[in-house]
Amino acid sequence: MGRATRIIVAGSLLAMAMYSPAGAQTADELYAQAVEARKAGATEDATSLLRRALELEPDNADALVQLGFALLAADDREGARSAFDKVLSIAPGYTDAKFGLAQLAFRDGDLVKADALNREVLSAQPDYADAAELAERISRARAGVIDSKPVRSPVVKTAAPLRAEPRPTALERATALRLEGRFALAEAEYRRALAADPGNTDALVGLGLVLAVNGDPDEAQRLFLRTLDIAPSYIDARAGLLRLALARDDVPGARGIVDDLSVAERENADIAVLAGRLLMREHSYRQARDMFQSVLERDPSNADALIGLGDAQQALGQYSSSRATFEKARALDPGSQAVLDRMTLADQPNWRLDLGTEYSTLSGDRPSWTDTIAAASYRLRPDTTLTVSGRLATRGDVEDVQLGLRVDHRFSTIVSAHGGISVTPDGDFLPDATIAGGLRIDIPTDTSVSPFLDVDLRHDRYSADSITTLAPGVGVQLGTRVTLYGRWIHSASQSGATADGYLVRADVNPFDRLGFFVGYSDAPEIDSAALIDTQTWFVGASLDLAEGLAFRINYSNESRTAFDRKTVGAGLSYRF
Repeated sequence: MGRATRIIVAGSLLAMAMYSPAGAQTADELYAQAVEARKAGATEDATSLLRRALELEPDNADALVQLGFALLAADDREGARSAFDKVLSIAPGYTDAKFGLAQLAFRDGDLVKADALNREVLSAQPDYADAAELAERISRARAGVIDSKPVRSPVVKTAAPLRAEPRPTALERATALRLEGRFALAEAEYRRALAADPGNTDALVGLGLVLAVNGDPDEAQRLFLRTLDIAPSYIDARAGLLRLALARDDVPGARGIVDDLSVAERENADIAVLAGRLLMREHSYRQARDMFQSVLERDPSNADALIGLGDAQQALGQYSSSRATFEKARALDPGSQAVLDRMTLADQPNWRLDLGTEYSTLSGDRPSWTDTIAAASYRLRPDTTLTVSGRLATRGDVEDVQLGLRVDHRFSTIVSAHGGISVTPDGDFLPDATIAGGLRIDIPTDTSVSPFLDVDLRHDRYSADSITTLAPGVGVQLGTRVTLYGRWIHSASQSGATADGYLVRADVNPFDRLGFFVGYSDAPEIDSAALIDTQTWFVGASLDLAEGLAFRINYSNESRTAFDRKTVGAGLSYRF
């Protein structure tokens, strides 16, 4: 919608408000006008209309939610927070209010709180596309891939026109309210309809959909099952059960529901899209792509299927195709935050090049050491990265060349892992072969303190011996600026030697583009198949020079029984 069109629409709405008798305007009429004003981009007018509606109905949860989003669009964070908090005091399960608070926490940089609130939203409503995208942005922000950029509030659906005579039934009012996203009022109307007709399957399913959104999935499931007892072929009830299973991450349960569907039921567009989402959870990306494409062959304007197809293409590494698909989805709904954020992710660099070198001086007039590493990483899928590396290390006049391969995979926002192998042909001091792997678990909390656990396991094979190292660790992120970490290190050789030690480290990011770290370790160093007791303190810094380009430096001071070693290093990373 162009600027001129928005001005015309906003002006029309204001004219309607100005020339309507004050006594004739109800809270519902003011709410409907406010929704249209928000869609037209007239945020100030929407805010004014919503405040007038709230003067008539101070506890109107739906009007409060829309006021919160309008204030959020104007960056009035305190006003938006107050509105969302009041909604939850009236209707504790109101999903949109929780999503609004999650956006506020994200804008404030409190990723832990944003994540906790957003998880509640997705648990209640798994197909909440904007919340799913916020979860991805939170995950990438935690990983340092992006900053906490503002997330736009979800697009408000067009308010249903107020009917003249005959008066709508409770079921009709409930359905209209649900489609508008006014779930608290919709729930009351559905219950009124069921009080008059307890076996009304439309009311049972509608109430189940509302409760699934408003945070009562157990009752929603009972309502869907009750519907199927009355009408076994009611497809919306089966779709509701499938959504609940996906929301609970119950992949086997969701698979059972899909497998029990008839051929005709699987042709339903909603069921097919949900089945495609299930295939994505099962990592069957090609089958998911085909499923979404089959829906689009019947209905090219199905936005959910387009988003699903784009996700599947991206998971398969078909980035240009996924972007084209998201462009089609954006043409259908230009204001969709789900589509806009997916396009942002599609624009993220797939390649990363790293180059680093270190120079070490040793005490006692020993010859210097050097260590140079070059690595190239490629994002195979949004959750998987492949890295190849080459390393040239020298010890005086002796040099070794090591080649490596590593895979990093994120299973969810909580669990990630990596594994790799490296070889040193004709190695003199580096291991002939190394196999390594690791696992990290981020523990969700409701505070700004975000703990995590990790463990690394490594096996180095030399011609004379083999050494295995186990290193479990624990860390905590304090907001988005400070990370504290410590790990225990245990090494054991095949010949029977063992050694234990520890490492502690602190990372501080006082500015978005500048970070520092400092640490100390008293742990065994593996050198030419020997375990050397070593104490090391180290410091470093990193600076983003430009978009995609980062520079880093480091310094360490190492003490061994035989000699001391001082190392200075520098490196560059480039994403494209």
